[in-house]
Amino acid sequence: MKTFVFIGSDKNAGKTTAFNFIASQLDAKQQLIFSSIGMNGENSDQYEKGQIKPSIQVSQGQLCVTAYEHLRYLKAPYEILQIFSAPYFLKKYVLIKVLYQGLIVLEGPNTGGELVLLKEKLAQLYPDSYFLLDGSIDRQFIGSPEISDGIYFSLLVSARDTQLSKARDLLRPFFFKCLDDKSRQLILKNKRGTERSLLLTREGEVLHMGTISPFLDRALEMKVEQYCEQELLLYLDGALTKSLYRKWMPLSRLQIVLDRFTLYQNVNTEGDDFFRGEERIHILHSIPLLGVFLKEEAVLRLPLPDNIPIFNIYRENHYAIRDRARESFQHFE
Repeated sequence: MKTFVFIGSDKNAGKTTAFNFIASQLDAKQQLIFSSIGMNGENSDQYEKGQIKPSIQVSQGQLCVTAYEHLRYLKAPYEILQIFSAPYFLKKYVLIKVLYQGLIVLEGPNTGGELVLLKEKLAQLYPDSYFLLDGSIDRQFIGSPEISDGIYFSLLVSARDTQLSKARDLLRPFFFKCLDDKSRQLILKNKRGTERSLLLTREGEVLHMGTISPFLDRALEMKVEQYCEQELLLYLDGALTKSLYRKWMPLSRLQIVLDRFTLYQNVNTEGDDFFRGEERIHILHSIPLLGVFLKEEAVLRLPLPDNIPIFNIYRENHYAIRDRARESFQHFE
């Protein structure tokens, strides 16, 4: 089973459009399973006293995972195929086969651990399937290879200063390089699995091993300051926040390694230099960016990753982007 996650820069960036579009282009012979990280959709409606409005399009025979509680409001036919419940899941989730065409509310697990477990159970039932997740960019676990095999990113391009700054900042992690093999092996050799941070010399001496969030780890900050004249390797399995970025990026001999790209937390370095030291930030676990969907409120030049399909489904010819979309996931087939 392969998992594609869909994330967006803003509530109206076109993530749902991208989800429905890619789903329509996948091989019809391949089993598709739809779900969401938490509750899908962005806009409130009159559905069940202001709950999230359903937005994913389904057709007869489609498999979906959603929270059991939503079925009592579903006024259309469906068949329950599997139930996932306690003690393994905090809520009761169901795998259903949709027997109608229309919209559906999707709500899947909201934690990485539950999502991995759900994937394991689905893979046993449908080992050759595609699992499509309506995701959220603020869920750090989506950058883990245990969760995602590929990511589609919907980007709102606006002339408004705040939106433009946000778009530039969200694009940055997709430019970060994977860690070189020697440094990678050094980290993996010393990693035990519970660390939120690991500070090493280039010779492999462990200076600090922290189990709390890096921005709360005062001992880590003190060690970085103490040894900042040496060549250091700092692995983080916690968010690189704005405050930590400001403290650490001036240290030219410190190389920061994020476990996954989602740990870069909208640092917003400002100024005209797009990177300003980010060449020293590397990623331990890289997830393929399969495509960027643009929703342009203004025609602006933004730096985009090389060799990544760019889809402008609001402006381009449908057939041209259909062919590029199929190429973007072809290597998984």
